[in-house]
Amino acid sequence: MVSLRLPVEHLRVMIMEIDERLLRRVEVENLIGLSRSAIYLRMQSGQFPQPVRVGKNAVRWRESAVRSWIAARPPARETE
Repeated sequence: MVSLRLPVEHLRVMIMEIDERLLRRVEVENLIGLSRSAIYLRMQSGQFPQPVRVGKNAVRWRESAVRSWIAARPPARETE
């Protein structure tokens, strides 16, 4: 019999992914149209959702948090 022992952090992430999709930074950038530096500046000022740590050097954003942020934004101005 093979025993799988996953770190607690990996198990927590797996459970979260069942409930909700977690987005990589590149996916967030493509979804909202902002650069990495713009995203992190907004995070620092409290204007963008904080990511979830999924590993020592990896973070992800909850898709629902990003989509809520998009929905709360004022509509873009139309150019003439």
